[in-house]
Amino acid sequence: MRSTRMVIIFIAVAVLLSATGFSKDEDVIILKTGGMYKGKIEFQSSSYVKIRVKGRLITVRMRDIRKIIAKERPEDEYKRRADDAGKGDVKAHYDLALWCLEKGLEKEAEKHIKIVLKEDPDHAGARKAGGFGLYDGEWHPEKELEKMGLVRFESEWIRKEDLNESVRKRRESRLAAIDDKAAKSEDGLDALLSEMGHTFSSMKIRGEMLYKRFRKDRTRIYVVREPLSAPAYLTTMGHEVRAGIEDAALSPVSTIGFMTERSGRKIETEGMDELWTPPEEAGNNLHASLWSLARAAGSELDKEEKDKLRSRADKVPAPFRDGLARLLNSFTHACLLRKKALEEVMVEDLEWIVERNEYGSAEKLLDSLDFAREITFMQNDILLAEAGMVLGRAVLEFAKFAKENELAKGVSQRSVILDVDTPFGKVVVGGTGDNFYDEEVAFLVDLGGNDAYQARLASSRVEPGAGVSLLLDLGGDDEYISKGLDAFGCGYFGVGLLFDMTGSDTYSSVGYSMGSAYVGLGLLYDGSGNDTYQCGTFGQGCGLFGYGMLIDTEGDDRYVLTRAGQGYGGTYGVGLLLDGGGNDEYEAGGGLMGDPLDPESVACDAQGAARGASKKDDTALSISGGWGVLADMGGDDSYKAKNYAQGVAYWSSVGMLLDLWGNDTYEGGLYVQGAGSSLASGLLADFEGDDVYTADGLAQGAAVNFSVGILQDFYGDDQYKASEKCMGYVLGLDCLGALMDLGGNDRYEGSASSLGFAEKFEGQGPDKLTTAGIFLDFEGDDIFRGREQAGNSKKWIMKDNVAAGCDL
Repeated sequence: MRSTRMVIIFIAVAVLLSATGFSKDEDVIILKTGGMYKGKIEFQSSSYVKIRVKGRLITVRMRDIRKIIAKERPEDEYKRRADDAGKGDVKAHYDLALWCLEKGLEKEAEKHIKIVLKEDPDHAGARKAGGFGLYDGEWHPEKELEKMGLVRFESEWIRKEDLNESVRKRRESRLAAIDDKAAKSEDGLDALLSEMGHTFSSMKIRGEMLYKRFRKDRTRIYVVREPLSAPAYLTTMGHEVRAGIEDAALSPVSTIGFMTERSGRKIETEGMDELWTPPEEAGNNLHASLWSLARAAGSELDKEEKDKLRSRADKVPAPFRDGLARLLNSFTHACLLRKKALEEVMVEDLEWIVERNEYGSAEKLLDSLDFAREITFMQNDILLAEAGMVLGRAVLEFAKFAKENELAKGVSQRSVILDVDTPFGKVVVGGTGDNFYDEEVAFLVDLGGNDAYQARLASSRVEPGAGVSLLLDLGGDDEYISKGLDAFGCGYFGVGLLFDMTGSDTYSSVGYSMGSAYVGLGLLYDGSGNDTYQCGTFGQGCGLFGYGMLIDTEGDDRYVLTRAGQGYGGTYGVGLLLDGGGNDEYEAGGGLMGDPLDPESVACDAQGAARGASKKDDTALSISGGWGVLADMGGDDSYKAKNYAQGVAYWSSVGMLLDLWGNDTYEGGLYVQGAGSSLASGLLADFEGDDVYTADGLAQGAAVNFSVGILQDFYGDDQYKASEKCMGYVLGLDCLGALMDLGGNDRYEGSASSLGFAEKFEGQGPDKLTTAGIFLDFEGDDIFRGREQAGNSKKWIMKDNVAAGCDL
């Protein structure tokens, strides 16, 4: 009778465990009353047990418990492994020591390391695991090596004074091998896709939704369509952009040319000079350039007005006068290019669209974008980029001319050298003193000094008739502060350029600044120094119906933004933040989103981000986003953001974050670090360094519904951590989400829904998908936590071949 009763009890327990979804990753307490607790047992004695259930600690008396089913602890598994290792060789003990370190069993690891070293004193792996380093052919404790003035570089110990040179050589050799690494990454991805029943050509974003979107949406730029047609080649596209930016060598003119053409908008330079030629009278001197500027604006000067301009121009010292004349001629040329680009648009229409609030209600947003679309689709909008290149080229030539001829020495420290009003705005030239500018100026050149700029400057709205504005500062630690919108390299239906050639500068603005464009081209170029950039919304390389770029060539810089910038592409826009080097800090913060799939929710939209817009009631009327890029050429950088940031794209757009070298840290919330959602493609590519990635979720190579999200890391011992839905995760139809790490001893801390994982939306039917959630690690001794199937030299493929992971 007793035996029968026990059988019934165990059958009941088995049924109960099955019905409640028992997981062997949890401890289970079965009560005598038939109830159950599932969680983690924190304490157990002969009288009671404490178990944590969903964050709550519950105490259960032993007399009320029928059975305790505890998950296996690392200590329990260690006992079995230790018995097997005891019968094995040196390799078995070494492998067990590594396993103990991975599980946090440090004392046990030390025990097996000693066993290995007793048999093989020169075992390199055991020596390193035990805290020893090799120098000059002998093993020493690491603390002893540090006292000797040595530092660890990769797997070797070297003299501290040799560290910088070793780092430089390593960086150069690794960057030179990037193409080979990229090919290896492509081969590995191709092989894993083949095992899942896919090919590169079969991985396409398709369907009726995609067809309707691209058939009716005229705001899509070419670059958005590319990765949707061949998602697996998004990484190749990232390498092309990296190479193009490197070839441009931080030249603002070359960078504008590359970014516009790569986005599918070819600049036609032939015939541009026919639009306007410089004046020939008076030897092309400054006063002749001022007369020509007035004539281009449609104003014929009488003799008295000409004589007045001549008198003022002649007070400017030579040869400074002639160099300034050539720069002013290019300014006139840019004004005429801008005029031609928008000659069919009424001024009243421009004022109306400029005043719209792009981030107001959905209706205002779409009305505004619809109207802007009609304005910009005149086949002449590329002339705005051409105007920026014409003027930018002249600025660089003038800066070189000024340096070679030491112009700053020839003008003393007068605060104002030239100040004249023209029909195309005020023209001001400042001396080498510490000047203060608090009024709007269309054309401003300052020769040096620690200056303060506290007005709307370098904005195309300074003089609407011209639609072009330039600020050139040749030197000094300067301060740029604007309490209003649109300043410091802002193109609002025109061109706004700011060039600061040297010095550690501070930039602060409410928004629409620091390389931002709205139907135009906005550029901020900073030549050197440790600079600080603080902006509200729309700034630091932000393009909406135009090209917005911030280029900082060197220095330890700090970028702070609220929303929409640091390489952001809005509708029909290209946004770029390009930093040439230094240990930089990037911060972006928006409110947390109530619904991460709602495009009208507040988000960061920063650090290589792009976004489109849609009407929920009619997707055919939705509007594509643009192309946003943050490219950092080197240094130990810090990236901090909340949602939608760090190589992310939403709704028919492309976002990229490219970091070439350095030990970097990435911190983000939802939809970050190589993520795409709703017909969009997001890429984060880090090429060299020991990096740390942390996120909340939907991150680190994640894609949702008809999208691509990829995180690719080439070199270094990296750490990845996210709460859920990360590291090669996809949700919905036709997606590719991938995390690919090509080298180093890495650590992955995810969840059950990570490391190559796929899910469907609730209610989604049994569609035959080309969905793939991919995790690939190519080299190194790695640590995996959160996904039971993952581990060194393991491969795992989900049911229905929708996701897979592989550690090589």
